[in-house]
Amino acid sequence: MLVGVLWGALAAQALDFKAIEAKWQKSRELKDDEMSVKISVTWYAGEYIQALFQQQAEKNLWTQSETDKYAYEFLSSLQLDQYIPVMIAIENTGDKMHMAPFDKQIVLWIGDKRYEPVEYDRRFNFPLLGKIEGLVYFPKFDEKTGKDLLAGASTVKVGFRGSVTPLYSGPGFIDFAFTPGKDNPDAFFSETTKKRMEIDRLLKRLQKLASEKAELEQKLGAVNAELETLHQRMDELQK
Repeated sequence: MLVGVLWGALAAQALDFKAIEAKWQKSRELKDDEMSVKISVTWYAGEYIQALFQQQAEKNLWTQSETDKYAYEFLSSLQLDQYIPVMIAIENTGDKMHMAPFDKQIVLWIGDKRYEPVEYDRRFNFPLLGKIEGLVYFPKFDEKTGKDLLAGASTVKVGFRGSVTPLYSGPGFIDFAFTPGKDNPDAFFSETTKKRMEIDRLLKRLQKLASEKAELEQKLGAVNAELETLHQRMDELQK
């Protein structure tokens, strides 16, 4: 009886994850008689991240500390505090695909504004036969105002140019749409994970400020040296 109850609970949790995964992971397959290309895009919404953590913890029978460790390492790779990350998976069964430079093949639409990647897995630049999976990072903040680009955005689209594969002959982009709404991934993190992420952010900021300080001190030293030389010359001329 107990085994049946546990199996039922696990099955329900698996169904829940599949439903959440289907919401935040979109796929599209293009094919002809000789080849097929499947493109999948995963949007890291808070709901999906939480479900993924729970699934991994239950599957591996992790303790809370083990779950926190996994969460920290996973979130560090996503760099959610700096970028908008998406996971891209491409599977090609025909002739080699040539997608370089990959950052010119993919865009992010937020409203009517288009953004290109700031960083991506460079393996996407190599000819592809088989499957590849990697992260692509888009800007999270407006360059001029510093505003979060996703604030107030109801729908976003990850789009691939048709040139990414010869199988696409339609107009415009191969689009994958998501509705993040008022998504806040941070709300699902444990306090331990939040603290470790905050410490990382502070350390990065300290390192940046220390580097800027050293650069300014070097410039100030050069200015002071020139001022001293000028004053010495003025004194010589006034004698």
